[in-house]
Amino acid sequence: MNKIFKAEDLPEKETVFLKKSFDGYRVVYPLKKEDGTWDWFVLLTGGTWWVLLKTFLVIALLLFVTWSYIQDTTQCRDLVENICDYRIRINEACTPTSGNNPLAQLNLSGLNIDGI
Repeated sequence: MNKIFKAEDLPEKETVFLKKSFDGYRVVYPLKKEDGTWDWFVLLTGGTWWVLLKTFLVIALLLFVTWSYIQDTTQCRDLVENICDYRIRINEACTPTSGNNPLAQLNLSGLNIDGI
């Protein structure tokens, strides 16, 4: 938990910027220092290392979910296109050259699937 400071407890030359939000006040970190130069630590980390870590975790979670979705849809498309390769007991009736695709017996005309 963050320690609560009173204004008289801060050092004299310490500048703290506060912003009022819906749940109270929070510390904000300006992008430029008082002399007008860019504060690169704030630009790269968001002000604290904790903000950088939280941002990295959210981005990593979104990338993982996207990667997982792509993997799943790729496997489903491969299953639909090569159903004979996924059968447990492959028999001669299910060969790509025979045209006896088990999915061809189903009425899938409304699903817009190519190759069936």
